[in-house]
Amino acid sequence: MKYLIILFLFFSFNTRAASYPPSDLSLGLMLGSITSMTGKLWLDKRSAFDFGLGFTGSSDTAVYGDYLWHAPGVFGTGTRFGRDSTGYIGGGAGIGFWRDSYDCGRWGCSRRTDKSGTGIFLRGLVGFEWYPQTTRFGVFAEMGPTLLITPGSGSGLDIGVGGRYYF
Repeated sequence: MKYLIILFLFFSFNTRAASYPPSDLSLGLMLGSITSMTGKLWLDKRSAFDFGLGFTGSSDTAVYGDYLWHAPGVFGTGTRFGRDSTGYIGGGAGIGFWRDSYDCGRWGCSRRTDKSGTGIFLRGLVGFEWYPQTTRFGVFAEMGPTLLITPGSGSGLDIGVGGRYYF
């Protein structure tokens, strides 16, 4: 992991060509651990705020926001994909809501619908976004750890792919 971060930083400061999105605001969809409606607001040429309203199960909902730092050219500049994409790293927080639970015994688990709750989670992200210069769309993939802060504690891995339209 340490070497991945060093490599990421090396490429982020040694780029000759930079790819930028077509505008500062985008909205789209993400599929994965949290299937969500997602958006991205660029603050400057290297930082953006990512946000979403997602669903993680039949009755689970999550609202999240992340600060992302971008490294244009992390995939090099020798190919069109490298010139049109940017890597990013960041983190944020969210709130999750659920209306069910599981009773687990010796022979398995059964779902109950009489429990509800609210939890706060933190998450880290690493990913990339590709936005070809001839379109107003961006395609992205990301992953990172998630840590449930309250109630109780827990951890997981968020993985997602999606697309956004830049207005």
